[in-house]
Amino acid sequence: MRRVNSKITCAGLFLVLLGCMLLCNSFAFADVIVDNGDPGTSYTGVWDTSGGASAYGSDSLFARPAATYTWEFSGQPSGTYEVLMWWTTTDSRGESISVDINTGTGTVPTTIDQTQYGGQWNSLGTYELTGTGSVTITASDAVLPDGRTVSTCADAVWFKTISTNGVPVATIESISPNPALVGADVAFSGSGVDFDVDGEITAYEWA
Repeated sequence: MRRVNSKITCAGLFLVLLGCMLLCNSFAFADVIVDNGDPGTSYTGVWDTSGGASAYGSDSLFARPAATYTWEFSGQPSGTYEVLMWWTTTDSRGESISVDINTGTGTVPTTIDQTQYGGQWNSLGTYELTGTGSVTITASDAVLPDGRTVSTCADAVWFKTISTNGVPVATIESISPNPALVGADVAFSGSGVDFDVDGEITAYEWA
């Protein structure tokens, strides 16, 4: 991380990160598939082995409220990844299951329909991940027409590499005075962080 202090005259400040020079590509990366029970998984509540067909790996899990299951992504370059999930189906699965994708800089909520497309990879979308992140599923509290509570499946998550040219993050950390009058001198401090392991920030422009 490189820090810059400067003084400019303006009413508002914009930090523009000019670019990253890629120095080398010595980091070996690969798609990451995390199955239930693998290192990088954690849970709350009670999860039991499911009898649903066509599990990824040896088995899948199921739970009823209140329970969550998390698959963690780490140790890879920042970049664009498609996140896919695998589940099994039985006649007690639910149609609107809450899933949160933690990108490392924020959480994106979505829902999945586990009554369909079991036994295959299902895309949850494409996200910018900072080299760490996670996917968390929350057991549904919905009740089926026959009175049974929905059983939510936790099986496997695939973090599929699309591009590992991650987006740098620039931050203005302090401004004085704030707010400033038009034409007044403003002192500010800022920095940038490049989450790519194969490059570094080589220049800033303050405008």
